[in-house]
Amino acid sequence: MLDLNDLRVFAYVASLKSFSLAADELEINKSSVSRSISRLERMLNAPLLQRTTRKVHLTHYGTALQQRCDEMLTRVGEPLSFAAIAAIQPQDRLTVCVDSGLGLAAELQNRLLPRFAEGFLEVRPSVRYTSSKAALRANDVDIAVFLDSPSAVGHCATVSRHLYAAPDYLLRRGVPASSADLQDHDLIASDDADEGDRPAGMAHKGTITESRFKVDSRTSIISNEPLAMHGLVSAGVGIGCLLDHLCQEDVKSGRLVRLLPDLRFPPLRVNLAFPSNRAAEPAVEAFAALLRTELKQRQA
Repeated sequence: MLDLNDLRVFAYVASLKSFSLAADELEINKSSVSRSISRLERMLNAPLLQRTTRKVHLTHYGTALQQRCDEMLTRVGEPLSFAAIAAIQPQDRLTVCVDSGLGLAAELQNRLLPRFAEGFLEVRPSVRYTSSKAALRANDVDIAVFLDSPSAVGHCATVSRHLYAAPDYLLRRGVPASSADLQDHDLIASDDADEGDRPAGMAHKGTITESRFKVDSRTSIISNEPLAMHGLVSAGVGIGCLLDHLCQEDVKSGRLVRLLPDLRFPPLRVNLAFPSNRAAEPAVEAFAALLRTELKQRQA
């Protein structure tokens, strides 16, 4: 059974953003305010407030409860369970599904997830990496991050591409001076250029053009995964058209060499989608904003 005195105390704390001010208004001591809030949080099994040395901030659960306080206070003696407010509060999960070819794992683990956790302590993010279109579009996915496709509606950023090779490969085979020289090199190619879904950096038939890299005969390995192509090029198997952000650290350390910088390829679009239709919820909106910022910084 809900103690309405505790709910009344919470209403004052939520409004004044201060335990001390709430205690003064209610003419009780500060420790009584703290005990009331603690009891309420235990009963609801959810954190309602984030306490700092200067101010009190509402969690998403606290915000949801505050919105119903007036109504609840009029229902004297009415029991309250956590389930009673579940429908009006953000869920405590966040499911993000990322195209594995984007190479976002390090950024998510080292920067985005810790920054997100600072403001959403009660939300448990789950991040999946996949190359499956079906998995990216699953109904339980709150945010899907993927390379361009015909159905894309949430253009978020673009990623640029250039040709790269490992130094040991170039020592063995020589450095191409022009696009024509590539005909004599081993190439790491993509097999999906003509499928119209994920734009390919290199295809295994045709000719070399500015808009799409196609070669006639010396393709060594075909792969439609950007990370796999990056690994093969890094291992010295051949020359590949790779996403620039995947190669930045390799170029700095000398593990990869960028080739023919004047040979340009159309950038690929990165898109966000919200299959679960929870885009308006604060946690989803905040994480999407972090993703957009991270991806746009890659363009700079």
